[in-house]
Amino acid sequence: MTWQLFSPDLPFLQEITIKQVHHGFWDSVQPYLPLITAIITGTVSSIGILITYNLANKARQIAEEQKKIASTKLNIDIFDKRFDLFNSYSVYFGKFLKKNYENESECWEDFANMNNDHEKTAFFFNDEDAEYFDAVYAVLNKYQKHRLTCLQTPSVNWEESADFFNDFNKTYHQLYNRFCKYVPKIMVLPPSIPTIPPPSHPTPPPTAPKQAQ
Repeated sequence: MTWQLFSPDLPFLQEITIKQVHHGFWDSVQPYLPLITAIITGTVSSIGILITYNLANKARQIAEEQKKIASTKLNIDIFDKRFDLFNSYSVYFGKFLKKNYENESECWEDFANMNNDHEKTAFFFNDEDAEYFDAVYAVLNKYQKHRLTCLQTPSVNWEESADFFNDFNKTYHQLYNRFCKYVPKIMVLPPSIPTIPPPSHPTPPPTAPKQAQ
């Protein structure tokens, strides 16, 4: 801002010009305000983008962990159903071996239940492993017919019963070896137990030397 002095009586005053000079902080900074504003805006935007990226990355990690947990739970649920089928053959063999059937209908009822369980193996196991279930099923089928014969005749062929017992143990053991591969890894790995270091015993204070008497 400038002022120019003027007077008709003093013409030399027109040659004098007074300028107002500002030396304040804001006056010095004012030319750089657009640049400073742009820097602050860019910094805030960058921080916002970084925070958004970190939140998105964290959400992705949580989603992956939830996916792994859901997959592990699904594998365990399927294994539970597979194990029930695997164990059912041993249960039915125990019934055919020890149960005192009063009539044929009771024996046929257990066989019908076993047959229903056996049909499910085609949906839970591949064709190669299903053949091992078929082998056990064939032994139980013969043993069920043997029990029906025992109900119809008073004499029991114990030697034939022993052969069925040996055949079942052989085929069931083979089935067990095939079945082990279906066990989920999480059920095989040992539990992770944190190791706790043993407590340190305090060092006893040194004893004073004995004085010679």
